[in-house]
Amino acid sequence: MLNKLKEVFDSCKERGQEHIDEIETAELIASIAEDPVLEKELNTNVRENVDGQAETLENLLHRVLKFHKEPLIQWHTFLGFFTKRGRLRESEKINLQLNKKTKSGSDLGSDMELDAKSEESFETK
Repeated sequence: MLNKLKEVFDSCKERGQEHIDEIETAELIASIAEDPVLEKELNTNVRENVDGQAETLENLLHRVLKFHKEPLIQWHTFLGFFTKRGRLRESEKINLQLNKKTKSGSDLGSDMELDAKSEESFETK
């Protein structure tokens, strides 16, 4: 699922601005919700918080819109919403290496648990 989310994120970048890792927040959320693959996964649990409560992709997207007040969002900031805490602290940044191959539909929710740590790399399954 992370690969597909990154693909949608990158598709939201304006032509000629591909090197910039920042896009419009509302456009990203709308693009994810309208993507045919991700639309089927909106009810998939993508995160478990520190209290053990599950959160679906749809609820996570609503939370991003509610709490990320800036008009633009960076990839690492968006990924921070998938962590157990639900957002990154100011000094934190996620460096993530995505798999080269796209996961099948049945595996989409299985690689979404991330724990944020300052300047530490994460590798998905």
